[in-house]
Amino acid sequence: MRNRILVIICLLLVTIGGAKAQFGDYSYKRSINGITDQWHSLDLPDNIYEKVSPKLVDIRIIEVNGVDTLEVPYIVKKANRSREEVNFDVINQTTSVDGFYYTFKVDPNASIDKISIDLGQENFDFKVALEGSQDQKEWFTILEDYRIVSIKNSLTDYQFTTLKFLKSQFGYYRLFIPAKENPDFRSAGLSRTLVQQEKYRDYVPVNMSVTNDRKTKETVITANFELPVPMSTIAVEVADSLDYYRSVTIQFLKDSFNTEKGWQHKYQTLYRGTLSSLENNAFHFPPTVADQLKIIIDNNDNRPLTLPGVKAVGKVSVLIARFASPGNYYLLYGNKNVRKPDYDIKNFKSSIPGDLKSVELGAEQIISQSQPGTQPLLESQWWFWLVIVAVMLVLVLFSLKMVKGK
Repeated sequence: MRNRILVIICLLLVTIGGAKAQFGDYSYKRSINGITDQWHSLDLPDNIYEKVSPKLVDIRIIEVNGVDTLEVPYIVKKANRSREEVNFDVINQTTSVDGFYYTFKVDPNASIDKISIDLGQENFDFKVALEGSQDQKEWFTILEDYRIVSIKNSLTDYQFTTLKFLKSQFGYYRLFIPAKENPDFRSAGLSRTLVQQEKYRDYVPVNMSVTNDRKTKETVITANFELPVPMSTIAVEVADSLDYYRSVTIQFLKDSFNTEKGWQHKYQTLYRGTLSSLENNAFHFPPTVADQLKIIIDNNDNRPLTLPGVKAVGKVSVLIARFASPGNYYLLYGNKNVRKPDYDIKNFKSSIPGDLKSVELGAEQIISQSQPGTQPLLESQWWFWLVIVAVMLVLVLFSLKMVKGK
């Protein structure tokens, strides 16, 4: 009888502990719905990023089967974005009264979307043209009046000599530079972008302010977004039609803290570069979760630009998971004390099907935790000693009954 009581008590403790262990120290959970196959993809929603670690290391997918829980292996889908150089030969460099022509011969099966030009001339402002042909008889316009600039003096060293265009596929490309003097063509680089299909979301600020500081000669844009979201590109809209090139710094709000002098804000730099009328003014940087941006434009002695707005672009984080069978699955997150999971499937990405069905997430649920400053019931020393005392009392009572029975 005594052994039976001990077994019952132990099973009770294990059951209670197992119920809590299902979700551990995670703060949030969402049900995963629509599982029909072994492999599925899952798009993370925007409102999850302020509650997970920056590198998503605290995300888990679990299957709940009674009191048992099993982790579901997953990987975060990453696009392999790269640039591939395309081999070519410069077969013609000719001159006419209008300017200079350079013809590049490439593999007719190869596509390109970028040509980088290196000219020996230091200061120039050309509107070039680019054409493509399969036989050098019929030419098709790819770019027209495309501006390339180089400015070098004691105050400025700026150059823009990269031709970007939609992916084209020709056997020959002809570059025309309308220059009176030889621009001193040195070399060129032809390349194409290789990238897997990705999902992106656009984010427009809920409010934005533009301040022109006459003392510092700077324009400061402060943009606030509704939620902390992952962004990797910032596009700045400029309404002016005049030519400009100005230094720009992009920062995000990393932390805020209250002091005796009021709230202090700590910003971290994301990007330094040039805002120019020659480019599309879309600035790229490593993915960063942020809800406030500060864009600082150095005007020097120029009048401030008219800046109607900004837009952030971020890549959607997609999980690819392998499910054993249809069942009760949950997405857990919000745990600062876990490390990045290590699953075997990261070594077998080639086995993952290409076309995956997307599953849906249920509403976010808060996993109840102990109040700050108190211990969970099963971890409390008082509870532990209470259980010990209760077990001892039960044992004493049964021992006395056994003695009386004899």
